[in-house]
Amino acid sequence: MATKADADSEPRLLFTAPWEPVVVRRGDALGLGPLADQFSNAVAPDLSYRVRDGRWVTILAWCLARSHAVFHASGGRSVETRNQQRLRYAWLRPLELMWVARTIALANDDWRDRSLAGQRRVRPWYEDDHQSTDRFGMSVDQFRAYRQTGMYSGYRIALRKWPGMTKGCDGWTPGPATNALADWLDEKLGSARPPRPLHAGAGDEDRLSTRSAKLGSGEEHRWWLRHWKNFGEGGRSADKNTLASRRDEFTVLPEVHLLKPLVFGDDTSGKLRQKVAREVANASATEHIGMSDCHAVRRPRQHAECPA
Repeated sequence: MATKADADSEPRLLFTAPWEPVVVRRGDALGLGPLADQFSNAVAPDLSYRVRDGRWVTILAWCLARSHAVFHASGGRSVETRNQQRLRYAWLRPLELMWVARTIALANDDWRDRSLAGQRRVRPWYEDDHQSTDRFGMSVDQFRAYRQTGMYSGYRIALRKWPGMTKGCDGWTPGPATNALADWLDEKLGSARPPRPLHAGAGDEDRLSTRSAKLGSGEEHRWWLRHWKNFGEGGRSADKNTLASRRDEFTVLPEVHLLKPLVFGDDTSGKLRQKVAREVANASATEHIGMSDCHAVRRPRQHAECPA
């Protein structure tokens, strides 16, 4: 007869996993993603496939500079934590979408040929709904996800890594290069630019003031629409000087004197990008396979740190 001690020593099966198998989505089943990233970073460091238009670097620099002033006025100071960055981006996101709407308004019939993340929602919001619905026609989830799908996310690597773009390479605080681009675009906007100076202590909540910015926290998209009412206006040179470029347009941008030192600067990555660009320009290949047979460009062993 088995005793209790014998029963306790018998092997037993314990179900510690769920009955139903957990479905795991694998977007990179072969694990080639990290290898592709390594190759691309060796050839074109601090770039991504989403960085396609130099004009968007200028536009986002303007958006960073303008939104940073209001974020600061609203009481924001640091961007070290995730929550602080979320609050910082809340002031930036409406400007991204307003530039998408501005391009749709001024680019006539070829706005679909330009990089405009969110255009499917912004176009009916601007043209059909007369800007009456919240969040540029997006749902709450779509508006929240725009941080990963919008223009800023695509160019964040440039804003973080290119010299002088953001202080401490944080991707948020405008550096000298960002401010220079913002000032250039401000001038080109002319009468279409919003009021810039902050009038601290102004009593009118509709003015660009500390009190107004604090009251706008949580309703940043409405705040910007109220303060930049003429964002869809532009003169004869608005397309050339302010709008995102067409995908098939490869003309030299007017602000090239500001962009060139960033893309092909004296830092290690900038020199390598310039060397690769020259190799590609001199190559006679017409496809990717043929391009891979060109002279290899070796990446220097020492990778320069982002300047403060």
